[in-house]
Amino acid sequence: MKFILLIVVTFFTGANVYSAPTACNKKNKEIFLQEKEACKEKEKKERKECINVAKEKFQEANKKCKEDLLACINTAKEQKKQEVEACKEMKGKERKDCNKGAGEKFNAAREECRKK
Repeated sequence: MKFILLIVVTFFTGANVYSAPTACNKKNKEIFLQEKEACKEKEKKERKECINVAKEKFQEANKKCKEDLLACINTAKEQKKQEVEACKEMKGKERKDCNKGAGEKFNAAREECRKK
């Protein structure tokens, strides 16, 4: 049952890539809120159009954040894959430690990706 749940969670969240906002998303949200606040000073019809433009810009900026995040994580995955491949030549505890180190480096790299 846990295995099926993991597959479902992975499918819908993209392996939890988007589980929390990145620094990029937070910055975009701040910009959007500032633009939205500036729109409130306009007349009713202009205000609505202004807010819609701000929303579109916000959505496009978040798409760019998502693309950049995925590219960064894919680079980290490739690095981990190469390190794990190098670990295969080792045996026993040395191999286990090598694989663990590769996993830890990947997790650290993934966290760095989220800070961008």
